[in-house]
Amino acid sequence: MYRPLGIKFRENPTSALSTMPSGGIDNLVSPQFLDPSMALNIQNYEIIDNGALAKRKGLTKVLEVAGGNPITLLKQWTSDVWVFGYATTIAIYTVSTDTVTSIKTNFSANTGFDGCRYGDYFYVCNGVDKIWYITFSGFAISQIVASPAMTRVIVAIGPRLYAGYGETVQYSEVDAGGSPPFTAWTNTTVATAGGKVYYRNAGTVRSIVPLGDNVVVFSDKGFFAFSITTFDSAGVISKTEQITNYVEDFGGARGAISTEKGVFYANEAGFWNLVSIGAPDTPYSRQYNIISRPLGNTYFDNVDLSNGDIHFDRKKETLYFTCAKGSDTNNTVISCNLKGKRPAFAKIANWNISRFMEVDGVLYGASDSATKVYRLFNGYTDDGQIIGTDYYQELKLGDLETRQMLKGCYVQGWLSASSQLKVRFDIYNVNGKLIKDKAKFLWEAQYSVPSMDSYNSSTYNVSTYNGDLDTPGLVESFDGCRPFIRNFQRVRVHITSNDKFQHQLTWVKLDARIKTRIRIRKLTILT
Repeated sequence: MYRPLGIKFRENPTSALSTMPSGGIDNLVSPQFLDPSMALNIQNYEIIDNGALAKRKGLTKVLEVAGGNPITLLKQWTSDVWVFGYATTIAIYTVSTDTVTSIKTNFSANTGFDGCRYGDYFYVCNGVDKIWYITFSGFAISQIVASPAMTRVIVAIGPRLYAGYGETVQYSEVDAGGSPPFTAWTNTTVATAGGKVYYRNAGTVRSIVPLGDNVVVFSDKGFFAFSITTFDSAGVISKTEQITNYVEDFGGARGAISTEKGVFYANEAGFWNLVSIGAPDTPYSRQYNIISRPLGNTYFDNVDLSNGDIHFDRKKETLYFTCAKGSDTNNTVISCNLKGKRPAFAKIANWNISRFMEVDGVLYGASDSATKVYRLFNGYTDDGQIIGTDYYQELKLGDLETRQMLKGCYVQGWLSASSQLKVRFDIYNVNGKLIKDKAKFLWEAQYSVPSMDSYNSSTYNVSTYNGDLDTPGLVESFDGCRPFIRNFQRVRVHITSNDKFQHQLTWVKLDARIKTRIRIRKLTILT
């Protein structure tokens, strides 16, 4: 009697390695197809040069004024003087003496200040009154009578001051060397005179930024761009505003920023990069693209951009964008690292930042919930509060239809002597149902380092000599576990912490066995 050969099924070993998601968050691609260089969530981490994830540093309070009003203006005037505004007050903070001096406390009630420095003068507006200027000697403040009322946005570009109010941009006469500049706002064709540009279909002006020879104006429902062109008219040097683009789209919120990588701005459709405004007579010549696509198509659906702000850190080549997500006040900072082939996104939670300011390479942030200014990325707590981290990534093991068994997990990173990280595993069972925290483990440093300092290094919680995101005081930790999770279809790694200590994640590796194909036959034949 014939008998078929009895071939015993052999389980095939497989593994998956993540050297940390240097590509940032990707919520656009289905998780089961996620590249190992991308993650489902990166919160309160920074993606550093070697590809590791370093727990972000915290913030420490620099100044505070009683009253609890959010700050809506924060700008550096000189190396020793900052200008900030809140409620109906414009004030000066003197760094060397750690003192606050109120300049004017009775501005009209408003929804926010704007301001800019020009030489020894500082200009402010609030969307209700005309423009005011502050002189450096005695900190006297005066109104510019000829300036437009209800100015919401002001910026100095070249030798002119540009003001945005309603659907209009008005610019001052050219700075002719007198003091103070920008007190004359004529509207004629004389080359040195002021002027106006309108785009009523675009709605209220929110941001004004330079891009090459153009001035780009972002409004609620579009943007427009123009340049000021001079010409000889019968022996008289005259000027005209040459419109280079009118566009009706989602427009741009306040806080747009011009950088060497182009203009970055945000709207309800996402975060954008504009590198060229194009030609009005050439369709599709504008060069721009949405860079926030990896966050997912719906991420900005419940984001309030009305009090947003954008900063570009040239040293880190990273953009920081503060906004309100599902909140009445700003509660989220989105970081976007531009060093790689594509933007790498991560999230900073629990920072109520309304405005950014950089001084000599140090980043500061004004509060959107109190009259406070913080130094950012400093220390290991958020003004004394614990910083929680979250790294969440799905790693592909075997095929999508196979039954698997997770046998081992290895992790490597740098931990403080007191760090406690939770390593958890979520799985999809053979029916495709997500089961969270199927297995949980605690990751701690196996040993500690001596407490003594040496040249160019320091103990934990003290920065290294000329260092930033550093490892001195941290212990290199290689550890592992054996979850023995049987019969799953997909697996996700979830590493979290909730402490006041620094750490870095370097890599994660999973070992598994591929078993049989999943036997599921629930599709029914239709006749």
